Amino acid sequence: DTGFDAGIRYGDRVPKDMIGVALTPPQRWVVVAAPSLTTSRKRPDKPDDLRDLPCIRLRNGSGTTVPWELGEGDRTVRIDPKGPLCVNETDHAIDAALRGTGFAYVLERRVIAELASGALELVLPDWTSQGAAFTIYYSSRRQPPPGMRQLVEMIRDNEGLPPMVTLGVVGSDSSGPVLSSIALPGQTPASGDATPC
Repeated sequence: DTGFDAGIRYGDRVPKDMIGVALTPPQRWVVVAAPSLTTSRKRPDKPDDLRDLPCIRLRNGSGTTVPWELGEGDRTVRIDPKGPLCVNETDHAIDAALRGTGFAYVLERRVIAELASGALELVLPDWTSQGAAFTIYYSSRRQPPPGMRQLVEMIRDNEGLPPMVTLGVVGSDSSGPVLSSIALPGQTPASGDATPC
């Protein structure tokens, strides 16, 4: 109720008292580097190799660094790599990786063109990890604003997700009936700590 109708976060970061609807499929995280770096330095064979290589760290909005989570399930390895640069924006991490400054941990969807052109290479392809979907969230205590459902449906359709399903009327407020809708995947509680840069 701070003047915003909705926000967008990773699904695992949506506050528990909010309603969250996935806008994208789960996101794939990858390690990338410029070919000049992978030929001049030892190419990592396993996640621990990154501890001795220059890595570009990413700082999130709270000022903590984003840990690199590599692999899936029981194979998941979480590292806090070191490196010559810590940035606040993914675009800066990608730019630094393109210049050969270090290895970068980014969403694959952000580097599709660079991977396709060969400007960046996928490093440790067997250690990619799947993260939470981008999720729109809004207060569970009030009706979403008009037009938000259409916006959500348009984004979900563009991302290849099925339409939301309206379950029915769950109550009412001053604007009329409150409908309950769901969309998979659902939200999960926020978790995870990070180390300051």
